[in-house]
Amino acid sequence: MKAILTYTAVLLFAIVNINLFANYSTPGQYKNWTLDSLVTYSSGVVTYSSGNYYINDTLTVSESDTLKIFHDAVIKMSGMVLININGVLQINPPNSVVMTAADTNSKYVGIRMDSLSDGSYLKKLTFEYANAIKMLDCNILIDSCIIRYNTLSSTFSSGAINLFRSNSTISNCQIYRNRRAAIISGANIASSP
Repeated sequence: MKAILTYTAVLLFAIVNINLFANYSTPGQYKNWTLDSLVTYSSGVVTYSSGNYYINDTLTVSESDTLKIFHDAVIKMSGMVLININGVLQINPPNSVVMTAADTNSKYVGIRMDSLSDGSYLKKLTFEYANAIKMLDCNILIDSCIIRYNTLSSTFSSGAINLFRSNSTISNCQIYRNRRAAIISGANIASSP
């Protein structure tokens, strides 16, 4: 009995002292989202502190929704976290959006864009200390971005930009110091950057 009480007390202590977050998906109601609205509605998945946004767990933008980032921002991602875009992601700040790891020793997975993401574009984004930007059956614009210091940290992708049946436009970008290839696609599928 004493062992059970001790185990229960230790378990409760651990739960109370760990930040627990669950994945968040936007509701898919044809809404435009910003980082600030996600801070308000995501139940701690997206937070803001000391001038930085933090994405603490996997964030999914649902099919009919759009995430718009039109202001300069620093976004720090927790380890092994993914931004999953089933809708649209539009990044176009005056100067830059920096998407980086909260701890550069614990890389995040990256951004995954699905077949309904064709209206997406990434402009003036610095994407670093992740695994990859992965595009599946979508054609987006990546322009004037810096993509650097990305590595193979999971089975998500082995290149910094991964195209799967995607004909995205990649222009005016600096892609350097990534652990693997800059841009990859399957040898037997139609893809073209």
